[in-house]
Amino acid sequence: MKLKRDGFTLAEVLAIIVVLGVLLTVSLTSIFTLMESSKEKSYENLVLMLEQSAELYVFRDRQAIESVINTTGVYEITLEELINEEMLKSDLIDPRTNEPLDLSKRVLVMKDANNLLIYCFEDNECPEPYIPLDTTPPIITMLGDNPVYISLGDTYIDAGATAIDDIDGDIT
Repeated sequence: MKLKRDGFTLAEVLAIIVVLGVLLTVSLTSIFTLMESSKEKSYENLVLMLEQSAELYVFRDRQAIESVINTTGVYEITLEELINEEMLKSDLIDPRTNEPLDLSKRVLVMKDANNLLIYCFEDNECPEPYIPLDTTPPIITMLGDNPVYISLGDTYIDAGATAIDDIDGDIT
């Protein structure tokens, strides 16, 4: 004959608590992982928006900006400039920290080895600017007579020269 009981043994209660604890731990870990992943994805979307805003900014004056890039290797646009040009809203928040973004942060614009413009938010790992080797010497043009004849004892006044480089422009 079986005895009927009205409850759980201590071992059964402890087993249930352990199982619930494991389930809760796994669930919370999954929730926190999902939250962190969501924050990172939101940050990636923010960076993409910043870089696309910089691309629009460059489009408005591409020739002048490319001239700077050709000379220095990089053009820097602050978030504040993008806001002032109405390319971004002013209340930018870093989704990873829920803190406002520092508006002095920059989007770097540079060229890659294929001469294509690339955009990189400075908080991320940006590549080194690609600066093509300048192998063409500048063209130096002497001003004044050539040859110059001066009598012994006369004062020589140099007529000067100009130097034009294909990348750096006038380097006189």
